[in-house]
Amino acid sequence: MENQSYYINLNDGNCNQKIDNRSIAVNCAGACVINNPFTTDNPRGREDYYLQYLVSGEMYTMINGRTYLMPPGSAIFYYPHTYYKYWATTSGVCYYWAHFSGKEVESIFSECGLLNAHIYPVGIHNRLITGFERLFQDFISRDRFFELSLGQIITKLCLDIARLSADSGRTGKSDTRIDKVIEKIHQSYDRELSVTELASSVFLSEGHLRVLFRERCGMSPQRYLTLLRINAAKQLLEQPNLTISEVARSVGIPDPLYFSRIFRAETGLSPSKYRENTP
Repeated sequence: MENQSYYINLNDGNCNQKIDNRSIAVNCAGACVINNPFTTDNPRGREDYYLQYLVSGEMYTMINGRTYLMPPGSAIFYYPHTYYKYWATTSGVCYYWAHFSGKEVESIFSECGLLNAHIYPVGIHNRLITGFERLFQDFISRDRFFELSLGQIITKLCLDIARLSADSGRTGKSDTRIDKVIEKIHQSYDRELSVTELASSVFLSEGHLRVLFRERCGMSPQRYLTLLRINAAKQLLEQPNLTISEVARSVGIPDPLYFSRIFRAETGLSPSKYRENTP
């Protein structure tokens, strides 16, 4: 990681501004590597929003008159006109930063529950680091779409921080094994697929998988698979050239009678009746 700074306005370098004519706009961004103790103190704050993501070293920050430690993997947002002060007493501090504004930022923060001057212990994640690196690449390219792309990337960074914060400490919500199970269901729903196979694919017992899966999705793996198959079948039934048996096989249920029974139980209609009612 190296010191880097990128600015939307290359003429005067003034990136401390409120933007009202765009949904979301990145004023400037960069990476900061500090190898000596330092203090940053801004009593007046800024005109825009300030995102800071610490990837190594430790910093302290002052929030409402109290001192808090920020360990690696911490993210923090400072709203406009918010006093911020942070410092480090040791070397080896590295963090990414971005300043942004726009007429939709407030609603995005409200919807995501992102608070002012609140430390989010999201951990070290490649998707956050990659997000900042993508910001830098757009600043470098400066093609006709780069400002729009910057806005999308900073929005995704805010969403990722909100998601990672919500997931922290909740095993089923953040367990990558459940990610793999869901991915396998979507890739293999068109064939016979059992909970036993899903559990063994990620080295879990069936019981443990069911608990973690329900925490994530609010339903069992089998129920998730069934609903996915029914939704896929609805789309296939819109194609008049496919028979009911062909639709059933295409969604991983080789027995057309069993398929019809499940379809009716979920939709209240037989597959043929559903097809008749489809515009």
